[in-house]
Amino acid sequence: MPTFSRPTALDVSKDGKVAFVGTERGIFRVYDVSNRAMPRLLKMFKFFDNNITINSVKASPDGNHVIVSSADSENVFIVSQQAEHEFEVYGHVTLEGYVTNTCFCVHEGQNRALAILSNATLCGFNLPSKQLDSHKMDPIPENVINPVYRKIDKGMNLVMANIYNNDIFVTGEDRFLKKYEYPTEQFSKIDFKKAPAAPLDELKSHDLATTCCDFSNEVKFMVTGGKDGNIIVRNMMQVA
Repeated sequence: MPTFSRPTALDVSKDGKVAFVGTERGIFRVYDVSNRAMPRLLKMFKFFDNNITINSVKASPDGNHVIVSSADSENVFIVSQQAEHEFEVYGHVTLEGYVTNTCFCVHEGQNRALAILSNATLCGFNLPSKQLDSHKMDPIPENVINPVYRKIDKGMNLVMANIYNNDIFVTGEDRFLKKYEYPTEQFSKIDFKKAPAAPLDELKSHDLATTCCDFSNEVKFMVTGGKDGNIIVRNMMQVA
């Protein structure tokens, strides 16, 4: 395994003591950063081939999971966020398209994950609550993750969810921030000849493409950045 690989994605644990880093060569690293002056490597996994860059690493707000994905792969790896579980790998989810972006959400009282796929669909899936009997690099059975899909407008490549009221927002190449419900369809039932259902709401976004987005820790504010060079801060109390 290469000893050097340029970092391309980063998130931190709920308590801020652990950093999760994805790299350009498909390597995922876990660092103890409780001493900021001396970060310490704890774990290293080779999730993807050398030519597949990890472009998304997301740590769940509840402190239980980390999801790792690449825009050049249909796989999402799920890792424990907890040191007492030794950051074990639960396995990976294989979805119906390349994974553009991911986030965590809450649906029907359960913590779940969302992924925007390259075929203009939004996928929601369950998260395993314990280590499975299979090998850690094996696919997680579909009956465990229960993936469901929703067709969305083309050009959407970012997703974020309000974990307190379950609102789901997507954005990307066009000039709008769009709100959707949690997916409900089986992929085989989607009619790609038809236009997607209209979003629940549509908000003006950047004049050019939106390139990044996130919520503040308590989800009081939504922040987006765009190719127009602007940063937009929205008060979530004023977003219906």
